[in-house]
Amino acid sequence: MELIIYSPREEESSTFSDFLDGLRSRQLTYLASGLIEEGLGPRDIVEAVRRATTACRTAGLEVNEHFKPVYSSYRGSLVRDCKLSRFGYYLTIINARPDSEMTAHWQYKLLEDLL
Repeated sequence: MELIIYSPREEESSTFSDFLDGLRSRQLTYLASGLIEEGLGPRDIVEAVRRATTACRTAGLEVNEHFKPVYSSYRGSLVRDCKLSRFGYYLTIINARPDSEMTAHWQYKLLEDLL
């Protein structure tokens, strides 16, 4: 005899998935576009997010728990952006341009705290 604890119907699966997405979104409190204020350009941010998501995937982590593509408003324009968890935000920072003062500061701070 087989015991079935929970067997979602197709429409419940979508609802449950939406619920989980909502829970994840509550943890995504940073916007990648905020890094413009830290001296990174839009292309730098796109590259840093790409590197950070690759690192996340390589480490076996769920990318969608730390990164979510969104659209946001920046200086009156609609821009492609990314919502980030705290982990995703700092992973993006340390994967940004190495000649950025902010990136160098956070890389140094991370290693100083570890060593």
